[in-house]
Amino acid sequence: MRIRTNSKTGQATLAGLCIMFAASAANAQLAGFGPIDPENGFPQWYEDSEGLTLQLCLSPANLCELEVPRPDKSVSFPENFPAEFSYWSASAVIESVTGERVRLDMALAAGFAAGSVLPGDQAVYSEIRIRANGLVPLASYQAVTPFGTFDMVADSIGEFRLELISGGGAGDFTSALGGLVTTFLVWNPAESLPPEGFVGDPTEPHTVIGSPSGNNFFRVNGLSVGGEGVGSVETDLFAVSGKLAYVCDPQAPTTDTDEDGTPDCSDGCPEDPNKIEPGGCGCGVEDEDSDNDGVPDCIDLCPRDRDKFEPGICGCGTSDADTDGDGTVDCLDSCPRDALKLEPGVCGCGTVDSSIDSDGDGVPDCTDGCPEDAGKSGPGSCGCGQLDTDSDGDGIPDCLEGSDGSGGSSDGSTGSSDGSTGSSDGSTGSSDGSAGSSDGSDNSGEGSDGSSDGSSDGSSDGSEDGSADDSLLTMTSCPEDLVLPSLTSAGFPLDFELPEVEGGLGVIEFEVDPPLGTVLPIGTTPVTITGTDEAGEEVSCTFDVTVLSLDSLTSILPECGSGACGVGGAGMMPLMLLSCGWLKRRNKRR
Repeated sequence: MRIRTNSKTGQATLAGLCIMFAASAANAQLAGFGPIDPENGFPQWYEDSEGLTLQLCLSPANLCELEVPRPDKSVSFPENFPAEFSYWSASAVIESVTGERVRLDMALAAGFAAGSVLPGDQAVYSEIRIRANGLVPLASYQAVTPFGTFDMVADSIGEFRLELISGGGAGDFTSALGGLVTTFLVWNPAESLPPEGFVGDPTEPHTVIGSPSGNNFFRVNGLSVGGEGVGSVETDLFAVSGKLAYVCDPQAPTTDTDEDGTPDCSDGCPEDPNKIEPGGCGCGVEDEDSDNDGVPDCIDLCPRDRDKFEPGICGCGTSDADTDGDGTVDCLDSCPRDALKLEPGVCGCGTVDSSIDSDGDGVPDCTDGCPEDAGKSGPGSCGCGQLDTDSDGDGIPDCLEGSDGSGGSSDGSTGSSDGSTGSSDGSTGSSDGSAGSSDGSDNSGEGSDGSSDGSSDGSSDGSEDGSADDSLLTMTSCPEDLVLPSLTSAGFPLDFELPEVEGGLGVIEFEVDPPLGTVLPIGTTPVTITGTDEAGEEVSCTFDVTVLSLDSLTSILPECGSGACGVGGAGMMPLMLLSCGWLKRRNKRR
């Protein structure tokens, strides 16, 4: 047994006490364990000294306190398997009026000797952990648990921590049998029954039975442990986890009531031919999961919506997202990208409503294209400040015609750009328009005027039609592809600077898929950035993020230089790689 404590004084006291405890309990230990599961390499079950048998608790996640890399996928070894889990666990917490805490954790736990999922590294261990803070420095305390009483001394800052662990070596499934955990505590049935097929629910603290000493509680005695003048604190509520295993007595007769090929003694649902354990829905109800979200239909209120377990505000099939963070979900927000408005109002989404009417024309400035022109609410053909008057009724506003109101010579003749041509009978005048036939000389001048107007108008129109559209939304850059070292077995959190954009109308909203902060798994993940302006115009780009596992990084470690990355061991590898300049970006854009 390994004993760890946070003070030398506490360690000396605990060493003697634990030897006495072990001697008094030498005849009590876990009874044994079952065959090795070929799928994951762990014993299929463990049996306590009272004959209660529990199996690996791998589903459902809420009753087994399970954490896997992909919660939306089924547990599979080794790809989507927890690094630590349990056959049985129970914990109790006592909080004082000052907010300080005393915590007890007990378990028959399973995991991997090196800490990460690795075939051949499977381990099982029995553990009791006690932690406390807010105590009187160097004062003595006593902890009474279901599996023994322990004397401890707080350290210089008023804390103590005790760990009693048996087993934990790779491939060692036997040492845990001799730990301090000899029986499995279960919910007290006099209060209420646990979920079918389980000995408790870790989400609901509950009274228990099963302590070999009858101490079905957790108590700590000592100076001001519960606050000034309070010398004792206690709780009888435990968060319990454990999944029943069904093991047959080889001497007992074999009966198979539901004729499913599994004897009743090892069948968790002996009268249901389709199930051998209750699962999430219980015996007699199929654990169907129509939307593959990991929650069976029997408890999924949105069985065909994989993103929701209950209707929420917007109902099944509609996200309860609040894009603008204004506290109103998008399905009820007519301005889902405007945090200041729920309805378009007078001025529309993205613009604050205002009753200001600068020109007094009855049209608010926010919707008035000419807010300083009482005669117009839009620029029209002539622009703000100038009426679009058409004096001669020819369909062309006066502002676009010549000063005499004509678009050229009165008889339709065309003047050249230098005014030399324009006589009514086709005669040719001189460059200044003075020469020509007697009946065409006057028109020559008019032709020159008409030509000038035409040239001016054409030039102006052409310039407007050919100019660039400044409202076009464009993305000027896209993040470069990233190659990152994994800081944990789960992957690396996504983080980068959003790209620059030009043009567009109003505020530009960005959406990143997958979202920023998402822990990307080992491997390559495409990341897409989409920018949307208030007119609904979108622009997007995609780049790749590659997360490398710690194992794959080992081969490149020597590149850091002699001795540069050799301090701290494998656990420091991500930081060593960062400090050695290994983290690189590749020049690739889409």
